[in-house]
Amino acid sequence: RPQEAFPYRDLARQKARISRQIGVDELTRLRPLIEVGNATELTATMAFNINRNGFVTVAGDITGSFRLICNGCAESLDHMLDLNFACIVVDSEEFAARAVDESGEQGDVLVVEGAEMTVADLIEDEILLCLPERLCISQPCEMALETDFPAALDAVAAAQEKAEADNPFSVLAGLDVKTKKPLD
Repeated sequence: RPQEAFPYRDLARQKARISRQIGVDELTRLRPLIEVGNATELTATMAFNINRNGFVTVAGDITGSFRLICNGCAESLDHMLDLNFACIVVDSEEFAARAVDESGEQGDVLVVEGAEMTVADLIEDEILLCLPERLCISQPCEMALETDFPAALDAVAAAQEKAEADNPFSVLAGLDVKTKKPLD
């Protein structure tokens, strides 16, 4: 039940650990980025704690795979997810700014409304922050569409020929010009 809310402060006080399997189709903001009909499950483990400044921290990892559309070649490719994350959970923008200034810890700040959050929100935020813009490793991508358009090149060459033919000075280009020596 990834949409079930839980009291994150209580979990942090208890130093709780949560391990969940969550379907990618249950992550509403991630769903439009994933290839339709490719329902997979992700495994998430999270450890809650309270840092020295009194902020709730969550550290964990998310593993799994799904198919994404590459922004480089527009092909659907498998994306293996093996994400380690650490974040500070706060309930207002004011505390978010303070958490960054005071904690000195590396990680993201997750602002939630109220005293509860869902597993789906936490997992989805971390995944969206780490998605690559390009899935293709090779540069340039071997699956990218060709950018060489022979018809367009022929049209450019024809336009250049026409421009040269219409140029009244094009006749001068073919003349053999002899230079005179200056008189002594």
